[in-house]
Amino acid sequence: MKNPWPIKKLGEVTEIYSGGTPRRANPDYWGNDVPWLTMEDVNKGLEVVGTAQYISNNGLKNSNAQLIPAGSVNLSCTASVGNVTISRIPLATNQQFNSFHPKEGTNLISEYLAYRLMFDKAKIKALGGSTTFQFISKNAISNFEIPIPPESVQKQIVERMDKIAEAQKLNDELLQKSDELFQSLLHQELDAASRDWELKKLGEICEKIIQAHPSKFFKRSFHYIDISSINSKSKTVEAFSTCSIDQAPSRARKLVQKNDILFATTRPYLENIAIVPDTCEDFVASTGFCVIRANTEYTTHDFLFFNVISRPFIRKILPFQRGANYPAVSDKNVYGIKIPLPPLETQKQIVEKLSAAQEYKKQLLEQKLKLKELFDSVLHKSIE
Repeated sequence: MKNPWPIKKLGEVTEIYSGGTPRRANPDYWGNDVPWLTMEDVNKGLEVVGTAQYISNNGLKNSNAQLIPAGSVNLSCTASVGNVTISRIPLATNQQFNSFHPKEGTNLISEYLAYRLMFDKAKIKALGGSTTFQFISKNAISNFEIPIPPESVQKQIVERMDKIAEAQKLNDELLQKSDELFQSLLHQELDAASRDWELKKLGEICEKIIQAHPSKFFKRSFHYIDISSINSKSKTVEAFSTCSIDQAPSRARKLVQKNDILFATTRPYLENIAIVPDTCEDFVASTGFCVIRANTEYTTHDFLFFNVISRPFIRKILPFQRGANYPAVSDKNVYGIKIPLPPLETQKQIVEKLSAAQEYKKQLLEQKLKLKELFDSVLHKSIE
């Protein structure tokens, strides 16, 4: 049953602001005057109280950027179309956003508008068509229609959703703190400076990996892991596809087995790293991974895993990146990084400590998923 609420175009009930980017070559256009919203800030939560980058007043005057009042709703209209934030401060944005501020005389509440746009994300994305590079014009979003319930109903919806959003924010803060503590513990446990441990290149303590067409190993089909299969937060293989031999992707060449470590060599700063779980059989990985298989004479897969997800390891690999659009490192670069190699018994003790800390983070990630499911369910029930 549809709600009997009036339907209005966004252009009728909001002032719509567009974004822009001052010329980078002019240093006078950049400074500390005006907060400048980019996609870098979108992943930090619903509310924007500050930005990573600032432009100068001259940059604001000499570009398409506009000063947008506090309390505006920002919608990404290209690159991750449909992401929503509310700015609590006056700011400008780059050209990836359109921003909406309720017009005087309307009963539209910014927070309700934000949740409404989240609910309508699929419809909004459809405005950009089915092309690879989606773009929603200001005119298209201006004509996008939303129902506007009475102000009292809007407040009820906002209050309900805000409670869940606050729980999500607290969970995210705990996740960040747990990650910082985990990395601190990693550094403490793997620091070889004050210990009599030898340093070994990764390739010296790993087994060689077979690389060939899947038809060499399987008769009909196989399971394929590519970079999109990896959850970079939980460091797990989250999804995979089943491929027939005659339709094998050109990059499906690395035969993997349980406990292999997959290290994505394209954009290594994204840290798409995971261990192949015990349940994986008949699996082939993309050549976009360096496959790290522990030689059990020297080490264990868990010990290697904790090394390659440590910040010192990532920092060592990043200088080897080559390529502008898709910066990547080679398997040789990864295998050439040196890591500390204590005795096997010491390695097992270190793994035991780090695994306990990792388990706490895993619980927080599971809670994050449950809160997201609750948020989506309540949003659907509240707004539909």
